[in-house]
Amino acid sequence: MSDTTSPLSQDTPPSRWSARFLTFFFALIAFTALALMTIFLKQRAGSTDAYENSRAEKRIQVRNRIDTQAKELLTSSAWVDQGKGVVRIPLDVAIQLEIADVKQKTPRAAYAVGSAGPIPANATPDATLPSPTPAPAAAPASAPAPATQPAELKK
Repeated sequence: MSDTTSPLSQDTPPSRWSARFLTFFFALIAFTALALMTIFLKQRAGSTDAYENSRAEKRIQVRNRIDTQAKELLTSSAWVDQGKGVVRIPLDVAIQLEIADVKQKTPRAAYAVGSAGPIPANATPDATLPSPTPAPAAAPASAPAPATQPAELKK
């Protein structure tokens, strides 16, 4: 038979069992009372729906105002800086102007194969490109130094 005693063994006096039960019972009652008090206070405080609804309405108003301003900026013309001659044009007009500009250009490679940089804008496709410079030759790796043996191994 084992020497270890179980906490549920018959050797525990009844007074300890009743103390444990009472402690658990009072803790359970205290927890229940705290939960009921929280529920009561939450109901008494009332609903926060009106507050949340007013905040939501304000957010919607701000969002609508921002959308209206953005739509106005994207669909109207105005001077940005008259002194520098900078104007704002509607987005659809800007897209059409850019498309017309791109259609006038002839497509070409951004970088020639083997070149070190971009092709100049005035270069023609049949122009002779500079030859690429060869990569510098790597220095030969030096031979590792011979390992020396400790004096104990030399004997």
